[in-house]
Parts: sequence; C-alpha cells; structure tokens
Amino acid sequence: MTPMTPPTPASTPATSAPAATPATKPPVLVTENLDLGYDATTILENVNLTVAPGAALALIGANGSGKSTLLKGILGMCRATGVLRCVNNIGYVPQHQDIDPSFPVTAQGVVAMGLSATTPWWRRVDSNKISSALARVNLEQKATERFGSLSGGQRQRVLIARAIVTNPALMLLDEPFNGLDTTSRDVLVRVLTELKQQGTGVVVSTHDYSLAEQLCEQTAVFADGHVAIYDTADALLHHVR
Repeated sequence: MTPMTPPTPASTPATSAPAATPATKPPVLVTENLDLGYDATTILENVNLTVAPGAALALIGANGSGKSTLLKGILGMCRATGVLRCVNNIGYVPQHQDIDPSFPVTAQGVVAMGLSATTPWWRRVDSNKISSALARVNLEQKATERFGSLSGGQRQRVLIARAIVTNPALMLLDEPFNGLDTTSRDVLVRVLTELKQQGTGVVVSTHDYSLAEQLCEQTAVFADGHVAIYDTADALLHHVR
C-alpha cells in the first residue's frame, strides 16, 4: 500500500481516469484501494470511489461504520494509505457544531471563518461573499446576531454558509440533517441542489434515505469495514437494512 498522495488541483485528473476533454471535466474526488483509520486501528479497507463535478454521493451505514472516518480521511484528519486525489477547494460541515455557542461571535463572523484560509492576513475578507452566503441559507437578516442566540437549525445553516462561502468544488457534509426543523431542512436541500447545478460535487453522510433518493445519484453502503457503491435506487431497494 502506497502512502496517501497529497490533494491535487481539479485540473489534474486521477491516473486511472481519462484525460479531460472539452465535454468532460475530471472528477473532484477519486480514491483507489484506500485504507483509513486511527493510529494502528484500520476502520475502512480498500475504498474505491469517484465523484464527478455536479454529482452527489450518499454515505449510508450504521453508527460507527466509518462514514465520518472517510470524510476525515479526505480532509487529511486521519490516517489514510492508498490513492486519494481531490480538489483543493473543499467545503465541510461537521457532524457536531464546532463552535461553542457561548463564544462571542456573530453569524457573519462565523461565515468569515470560511474565508480566513484563502484571504491573506493583510486583506479584509469580502463582506459581499459573506452576505451572499448568508442569503443563500435565508439568514441575511441574522448577520449581526450572536451565533449562540440562534436556534439549533439556524446555527446549522450558518455553518453551511461558512462551508459554501468560497464556492467549493467539493462539499462534504456529516449528518447535516440531524435534528433540523422543516424550514432548515428545506433550505439545505435547496442549497445542495444549487451546488450540484453549479458543478460542485457533494458527499453527504446521512440516515435520511429520502434525502439520498432526492439528491444523490449514487450511494456508498458501509458495513464490516468495507464500502460498496451502488446506484441510489438499487442501494435503497436491495442493500440497505
């Protein structure tokens, strides 16, 4: 097993993929024979998947089956050996809110965090991008309110705005629908649909089968340390317990 290769720009296709043509864009994510885990413990073995621009892949499996581990491996947050190629511009919504609600920051301040990695320290972040991201999740009117004062669903939408503020080429979401109210769920479905339409690849871990059916062309089924890829309709009908 070879060490994980660092992410490469989207303009460089995976070695196993055909060269890009005017009608074909390279994948935003490719893994080949990828093993993932923590320290000496391997969680997933021999993961092979491809996500094209504008396509969505659902991750379905029991709690602890490795869905979060795959997402963390893509982000370089856990041990990964094998082949991993992905675009550099990635948006990420974690399973658990990673900002303490008691922290004194506004909604727009949280979204600005998504720009910090791409904005030099001497340059002010683009307030128009922040406003646009909040508008996409229907929270522009909450821009100056304290993050901790928002409802749980609104806080999740702010974190989604943080993830999309850079217009990512690949969007990773870990159980984004858990505990969402109907309004926030509808907003998230709309945002993901819009991202796909603009060419963003989406990988979403979920227990919401209706979401997978609605948004995802393919589904990765996790079981016993392995991942199998199916068309979503086939996965939900024959391969998901």
